[in-house]
Amino acid sequence: MTEIVAKNLKANVGQRVIFEQVSLSIPDRSIVALVGPSGSGKTTLLNCLGLLRTPDQGTIEFDGHQAVERWSDRSRREFWRDKAAFIYQDYGLIEDETVAYNVTLRTPSIFGRRRSDSKLEQTLETVGLSGRENERAVVLSGGEKQRVGIARALYKGATCIFADEPTASL
Repeated sequence: MTEIVAKNLKANVGQRVIFEQVSLSIPDRSIVALVGPSGSGKTTLLNCLGLLRTPDQGTIEFDGHQAVERWSDRSRREFWRDKAAFIYQDYGLIEDETVAYNVTLRTPSIFGRRRSDSKLEQTLETVGLSGRENERAVVLSGGEKQRVGIARALYKGATCIFADEPTASL
């Protein structure tokens, strides 16, 4: 479960104000879409909410934990490891690695023997990439790469998924 509350967020890039006085409350198990023209600050806001960028002003809460934007690097890493998943508009894949590696972020074999992973197989089936786990990411189309990014978030079982234009290439 992850409830997100942001209060009076502001973000600058250099001297340019990207957004200011942004407040929102996202209840657990909600789907929220940030809609606006290109350059309006959607990705910047998403990066602030996902703790990839510190807002220049304002506070963020997760499940009652206040001021998470000031968490230590260790606390942020734990959040990213245990609760959050990101789907990037530029895929965020390691091109020379397999689909399986890009979804699980671990080598699919032990001492040269392939390890069975039914969760991986189910996740790839869900995103329409069944049987493609051994292909290298570099040979995939843009839409297939985006589905690998979505599969990674689903496989992880994150309680909070931050998606930056997840269907742009689909």
